[in-house]
Amino acid sequence: MDQSTVISIIVGGLISLLASLGVTYFYYRRATADLNTAADKLRALRELTLYALLNPGAKLEARRDEHGRIIGLIVSMVGTAAGRQ
Repeated sequence: MDQSTVISIIVGGLISLLASLGVTYFYYRRATADLNTAADKLRALRELTLYALLNPGAKLEARRDEHGRIIGLIVSMVGTAAGRQ
């Protein structure tokens, strides 16, 4: 092997390394963003579930998007108040 072959191999290896690191970085960055979005949705669902369990007298109605997926809750409660005499 002559010197130009060795240099070509090294340059090709460096280009491959940089390209794979770039692709990997953007892939994991997108995957992390997707995971954070899913975690936020699960946190909101957990809070809605706990609210429904802790307030059995509340009337809950699901709010849905155009695809039929639940995106929130509409809560109606009835209460009474009395003062001291």
